Amino acid sequence: MHDMTARSVARLQTWPEEIRSTTKLSWPLILGQIAQRLMLIINVVMMGHLGAKELASGTLAMAMLNPILLCTGGILAAVAPLTAQAIGAGDKSGGRAFFQQGMWLSVILSCLAVPLLYNTGTALEFLGQSPELSLQAGEFAKALCFMLPPYMVMLVARNFLAAHGQTVVALVILVAGAALNFAICYLIVENVWGLGQYGLFGIGLSTALANLAIAVALLFYISSNPRTNVVAPYRGLHRMDLLSLKAVSIVGTPIGAATLLEVAFFSASSLLMGYQGDAVLAAYAMSGQLNGLAFAIPTGIGVAAMVRVGWAYGARSWIAMQRACFVAIGLGVGTGLCVGLMYAMFPSLFISIFIDVTVAENDAVVRIATLFLYIVATMQLVDAVQGIVSNVLRGMSDTFVPLLLVLTGYWVFGFPVSLILSGPAGYGGTGVYIGLLIGVVVVAVALTGRLLYHLGEMKEAAERAFVPAFPHELPVVLGAEIKDH
Repeated sequence: MHDMTARSVARLQTWPEEIRSTTKLSWPLILGQIAQRLMLIINVVMMGHLGAKELASGTLAMAMLNPILLCTGGILAAVAPLTAQAIGAGDKSGGRAFFQQGMWLSVILSCLAVPLLYNTGTALEFLGQSPELSLQAGEFAKALCFMLPPYMVMLVARNFLAAHGQTVVALVILVAGAALNFAICYLIVENVWGLGQYGLFGIGLSTALANLAIAVALLFYISSNPRTNVVAPYRGLHRMDLLSLKAVSIVGTPIGAATLLEVAFFSASSLLMGYQGDAVLAAYAMSGQLNGLAFAIPTGIGVAAMVRVGWAYGARSWIAMQRACFVAIGLGVGTGLCVGLMYAMFPSLFISIFIDVTVAENDAVVRIATLFLYIVATMQLVDAVQGIVSNVLRGMSDTFVPLLLVLTGYWVFGFPVSLILSGPAGYGGTGVYIGLLIGVVVVAVALTGRLLYHLGEMKEAAERAFVPAFPHELPVVLGAEIKDH
């Protein structure tokens, strides 16, 4: 932990100012999460237009790709808190070392991930998938291999920009990249200029091209933006700094592992839903999509909180950290409550996005989906808390213990409950969702306890270091906030 005796000279923000600052930093991150999710949805839709076999093959390839994206994305996410801490500490390089070593790490991770994805077809056939689907999925995965390096570079650039508070232009670039991906996919599906011959492979290449365009645009923006160019972000990029590379890896690896554990928990729940019949699985697919879309909000707020906590942590300001934490959690709970109420009050409206609720033969699916959506509505509050608090802890470089808490909450408590309630207890799909809810609650409570422990520890350190200039003076030492960057 930093030496808690240092003082910061910047002015402490009031609660309303903290709310405005966090909101200003959050909304582009939220929309960016949605845009990134829409890019994947566009690919699925376009694959469906090519045909059922193409959709099935593409889905299999994406199932192999997603764990790679999640794990590497988690590791590279460490660039944001480490850069924010450097900025908060007054480092004139603005966290340049973490940005550059994040770039090096993206190269290393790409070298490890590309061979895995390249052999998707062989792996699927070994796992018992049909040779025809495995072959098509393998070809699609080979095209997606070209996506991995620019995708990882894009993540490093976005994290670096977020740490410097530069999120609006990054959002515009991301949306433009998603539009480019859609345009190329549309030309392929409609066979414009004979591009239809590339089929599934072409959709993979369009995704790679869109990510390349986003990465290049972000790197150019970093070099041209006065806020980031002033730190000379590319000076010495050709040199590998093992100390900074190690720091990024130590903080990032548990983030990647925790992300995988969480996704595996929900994926395993999908398998349990599959045993309950087609109607239950379809209802779970719809409610799951709505839950995932809603989670973009606390994710964006959480990243903003991670940055603001990182600034305060680097400045050794426990009061600023406390305010950043509680404001972010309050915003997450507030938005989660709003989303939950909408889901609970208008379930048919949201379900109608996926299925015709007026058709009699869909009544069973609609009824089950409505019940599931009520549970999802309940989950919004605790899911928002766990998503934001996990990012807050990352802002303090605390990632290993949260990994253990995620493992315990989801796999020691949540999944066994889902397994028992959906099987022997006879609650079916509802039992699976109850297990999901319990897992999220346990993780949220455990992570919040961890956060309160940190804040208490820092407060005690500040009070020990405080020497009042006159009687009754409050311990405002370490209580200054970093101004917006």
